[in-house]
Amino acid sequence: MRKITLFLMLLVGFSVFAQFPQDFEGTFPPDGWQVFRGVNDLGVESDWTSTSIGAATGEQAAYVEYEAVSEGELAEDWLVSPAYTVTAPNTFLAFYQGQDYEDVYGASYTVRVSTTSQTDISSFTVVDTQTEDDFGVDMTSKKIDLSAYVGQTIYIAFVLENNDGDSWVIDGVDFISNISAPDCVLNPVPADAATVPVGEITFSWSVPSTGSAPTFYNIYSGATPDAVTDFVASSTSPSIDLYLANYSTTFYWKVVPVNLAGAATGCPVWSFSTQSPPGYCLIGSQYPDSNYVLESCNGVTENVIVSDGYAGEYSVVEVTSGNTYTFTSGETDFITISNENGDTSIVTGSTPLTWDATITGAVRFYSHTDDQCGEEQAGRIRSVVCSETLSTKGFDTTDFNAFPNPVKNILNISHSKDISKVAVFNILGQQVSVKSIAANQSKIDMSNLSRGTYMVRVTTGNTSKTIKVFKQ
Repeated sequence: MRKITLFLMLLVGFSVFAQFPQDFEGTFPPDGWQVFRGVNDLGVESDWTSTSIGAATGEQAAYVEYEAVSEGELAEDWLVSPAYTVTAPNTFLAFYQGQDYEDVYGASYTVRVSTTSQTDISSFTVVDTQTEDDFGVDMTSKKIDLSAYVGQTIYIAFVLENNDGDSWVIDGVDFISNISAPDCVLNPVPADAATVPVGEITFSWSVPSTGSAPTFYNIYSGATPDAVTDFVASSTSPSIDLYLANYSTTFYWKVVPVNLAGAATGCPVWSFSTQSPPGYCLIGSQYPDSNYVLESCNGVTENVIVSDGYAGEYSVVEVTSGNTYTFTSGETDFITISNENGDTSIVTGSTPLTWDATITGAVRFYSHTDDQCGEEQAGRIRSVVCSETLSTKGFDTTDFNAFPNPVKNILNISHSKDISKVAVFNILGQQVSVKSIAANQSKIDMSNLSRGTYMVRVTTGNTSKTIKVFKQ
């Protein structure tokens, strides 16, 4: 955006007066407002604009992002109102504000006033200065006493100075009388000390019956009742839907009403606990977004769904009734297979989990770190090995035996007919051993194989049978 130094409206003697409150809805900047940079014209990538993130009084707020400039210099971004005549009793400039980061990066936030010009930087006087320590990422109110300007026509500038600092969000700019902050809310849902299920929960509370009306509510949480300081979300209505993912956990929370005069103080802290784990895990987000159709169902090939999956996710897999599926996720993950809607557990267990499918269609393949439904953002392979009905058509199962299973060293195989070949495959579908045989029994040495699940294919004539064997 070009640096603004002169305006045609001034040349033709036309003045625009500010309309308050200003919520920055629609076209930005609003009519009569101006956006420009400081005298050094640094910071050409980020100027004041609108954003939907952090809006306190509608769908949009004013926003300027931090920007890195040359060492020792500062980017200076100005947002200036049209002319406004300060009239009692509304002598307090008030607005909502927030920033992007909890950490401190050295940005400076000033509000300045000029009685003579909207664009002459030298005519402005600083009436308020803040650092990043003075407010946080949650939208809170700010009130500045401008009673010294009663009867005067002024321009108000919001100026961010930074070099790779933080950003500034403002909304709901208005002139107000010295009203009071709202009172605290009551009647929380869930009730204090309640037990709730995991998943999406509606939290609600009653609107304060005393004090000034709130504009919105900030929700905070904490691990102990004396440290409920973690900002969760804001809501303009007395309810909000939040997602709970952890079982057997006690949370402490509070709701703080806010208006332009400030935030309620001394608000009560409530608690709730989530349910004990039910022995299955039906929580998490889907990854990848589309259903996975297996490429192979030969009993040995590993069908890799994702190689960068997280614990706390699920994949949707197409299965066929009668086939056997071995689901694998990471090294020690807890797996839940559910119906397509994710509301009924079908089978659970530690990886690898084997299931003889009883349905045809889509199932959800959940993976978690444990049966407490733990999450972990560390990449792991989520895969499936599919076997058609283990007794392959034509294979005579009379007097077929394979033991012991699990096996430590030697797997004994016997059959009523001569066995021609026995091949062993690992879970990746790689053949790790093969033995030619011309007898109805044989000993397969598995002592040199690593611990894990293997598929053993026994061939007699033109037919074969694949069995799963666990190597201890």
